[in-house]
Amino acid sequence: GLEFKIDRVKLLDRDNIGLVCRFVPITSPTTPLVIGTTHLLYNPKRADIRLCQAAMFLAELDRMARTSSGSYLPTILTGDLNSDPMSPVLQLLTSGSFQYEGLRSGGRPMPRKLLPDSLGLSDSCQWEVELEQRGLGRQFSTGSGEFKHKFGLQSVYSSGVTTFQDRWTMVDYIMYSTSQDSQENKLKLVAKLGLPTEQNMQRSPKCPSYICPSDHLPLVAQFLLTP
Repeated sequence: GLEFKIDRVKLLDRDNIGLVCRFVPITSPTTPLVIGTTHLLYNPKRADIRLCQAAMFLAELDRMARTSSGSYLPTILTGDLNSDPMSPVLQLLTSGSFQYEGLRSGGRPMPRKLLPDSLGLSDSCQWEVELEQRGLGRQFSTGSGEFKHKFGLQSVYSSGVTTFQDRWTMVDYIMYSTSQDSQENKLKLVAKLGLPTEQNMQRSPKCPSYICPSDHLPLVAQFLLTP
């Protein structure tokens, strides 16, 4: 488990958490699968806090999914990210980097460095201790004004809505890791449950309802994991 609340860091004062697990298939123990889920801060005005939480979550995924060869195990990321598709968090996750310096959040522009070096989180969304254990301690870097990662995450859903927050929007996601080399993609999306549009939901009962007992609509995806 990963707790985003760290008392000594001013920006990390919210009780949100993440959970990352590594699963080893009984029939194919040489192909582990890493799955992480999280619930990021809701406050619409604090994109800076959500961005830091996402960076920490990526660092934990890196810790669990990184192999000795430097590649990543097949990885699935899910959760209520409280971030729409155009948000800083989504841009970081899906594009692999986000330059946050100067972007306004909490009534002021974000600085070049959001988190103190004492946290041990690199701008590459990796823990300093993990980099040192891999003999890559010199790659630890902060103060670039951006976060980045190399998971190659792709979202299962490119459109649709999942909940109502002043308007119908998408804040819940399922993402999975991909490789630039298609031959190395051991995790493939084979099916998904469709999501309604905003127009669909305007003609439907509000959630929760007898149709959906939660205030968030369900996301369902089927994957194929190959050895």
